[in-house]
Amino acid sequence: MSKNAKKAISVLLIVTFLLSFGALCFASEPEEAENESGGSRFTTISSANAQISKSGLTVTCNATLKAKYSTSLKITMVLQKNSSGSWSDVKTWTKTGSGTSLSAEESRVINILYTYRLKVTFKADSETYTTYAYY
Repeated sequence: MSKNAKKAISVLLIVTFLLSFGALCFASEPEEAENESGGSRFTTISSANAQISKSGLTVTCNATLKAKYSTSLKITMVLQKNSSGSWSDVKTWTKTGSGTSLSAEESRVINILYTYRLKVTFKADSETYTTYAYY
């Protein structure tokens, strides 16, 4: 590989890193989503939010679940990466509890050459809801 090609690749990697360093994006699903009749679409879940943020080589994943009444709660977060148009699981975290709220936060070092998303499944009593967050 020529010296100029090596320099071009180095510059490209540095620019990519600098552009991604401060990137911080959130995606969350509705707090109190409504169905077509105007009522809440959930019977047990009052809100379910998922967020993923990236800083340098690290992504931080957050999820918060709130229930309308005290019950068993579960959050399953799956960090996924996109490789050639296909999403594959990188890491799975699960947190359980009981009451009216549960939250989880996890971080992981990533390869900045891939795109990542967070898949979160919320469970309150027998009600389940899955959403995705992108950065």
